[in-house]
Amino acid sequence: MEQPPPFRRPPVRSVKYGPGAVIYFLALLAGFFQASPAPAAGQAGVPRLVYPIYTGLSPTAALARGINFWANAEKFKALKAFHDATEVCPRDPIAWHNLGVALMYFSRTASALDAFRHEWFLWPSAPTAYFGMGDCLMALGRYLEAENSFIMGVVTCPVEWRYWEALARAFENNGKKES
Repeated sequence: MEQPPPFRRPPVRSVKYGPGAVIYFLALLAGFFQASPAPAAGQAGVPRLVYPIYTGLSPTAALARGINFWANAEKFKALKAFHDATEVCPRDPIAWHNLGVALMYFSRTASALDAFRHEWFLWPSAPTAYFGMGDCLMALGRYLEAENSFIMGVVTCPVEWRYWEALARAFENNGKKES
């Protein structure tokens, strides 16, 4: 009678980490985490990444730096970091959106409009792009174009009340008042 072959343990493989673990590790090394505000009594602060990772887009170091500067009220440094982020990763719509928001903060509406148009080109279904373009167009006095932009923002995200308020402002500036 033949004996079965002896049991062999499968070879041990090196552990491979996914891209999320690598980004987390690099962000941890670079110091892009901050403690949560005011932890409850007896609980330690939980680190959280300042970058909105729910989009599935990979953050660049310049973008994470810019968000960190913006959160710490260092607006000029944040603007520079967002410019760097768009140069490093020109196909990242979040970098263009953050640049547009920073430019709007500094009242550079024409440049902000270009940044929001870049975001719209890279991510056509993003309601934030329509909302940003609409705000820039309102500031430039181009109310009809702003109205169209806000309408597209409401179509892409009908549950956001800020888009409805912005659309109402555009209607009022166009002379379309409710009766």
